[in-house]
Amino acid sequence: GIGTYTHELMKNIMHIDQKNQYLFFWPGEGYEPFNDQRNIDVQLVGGKNKNFWTYDYIPNQFKKRKVDLLHIPQNGIGLPSKKFCKYVITLHDLIPYILPDTVGEGYKARSTSEMPSIIENADKIITVSQYSKEDIMKYFGVEDKKIVVTHLATDEIYRPINQKQAKHFIETTYGLDKPYILYL
Repeated sequence: GIGTYTHELMKNIMHIDQKNQYLFFWPGEGYEPFNDQRNIDVQLVGGKNKNFWTYDYIPNQFKKRKVDLLHIPQNGIGLPSKKFCKYVITLHDLIPYILPDTVGEGYKARSTSEMPSIIENADKIITVSQYSKEDIMKYFGVEDKKIVVTHLATDEIYRPINQKQAKHFIETTYGLDKPYILYL
């Protein structure tokens, strides 16, 4: 999900850019690999009172540190309404608009009420497929040049494996020796 996307994005930024300074706001565990980098400052934020972190603390930290660019990876949710730097969002899809019955009522309400201003305030929109890009253009009239498609990548643990070994593992571990479909 979005957590994996964000983690992989951060991990790869560490590997390709040692020059620029990065400020990561992290709401839990697992930040340790990022804490050792000289150009990365990890700020832990609490899980309680998310509105305070989202709308007060984090924007104030960005203003205080004179940040050049803010990237919100979770569909732009939490993007400040007042601009104090360039805004980039990753908008994975428009499921609350396209398939509203498949999302929770709270997320649907928040997404549909905030998305027009999020789209308007974003200087650049990253999305994960050409299909999603076309949806964003169709639903919000966004210009082609404002949207960049960056396909998702997998973690290095996902790699081709020996099919005979895999079949043997499935048979011995799960007792499956007939054709099957794995749906995620």
